Amino acid sequence: MIAQDSGNRFTESLLAGSASRLEAEHGDPLAALDYVTLTIRTFHDAGNTGLMRSPMASLAALLDRLGRYEPAATIARFRVQCLDRNAS
Repeated sequence: MIAQDSGNRFTESLLAGSASRLEAEHGDPLAALDYVTLTIRTFHDAGNTGLMRSPMASLAALLDRLGRYEPAATIARFRVQCLDRNAS
């Protein structure tokens, strides 16, 4: 709340990403989805696509845990292709 209230969207995004992983592992999967959505949206709105790799991987892992294997595989494959392009 402090990061959000202060307008520090970068810190808010990082904390939301951490909260997403914690919720996915130990809490409510729908809350995890809300947090990862916030992280992706904030990075996208800022034009910071480089930092979207981690939340996209978290989203793929979350979808896999929820039994949504096809969307999880699609996101994971896209992420790997991005990494391959950046390595070249």
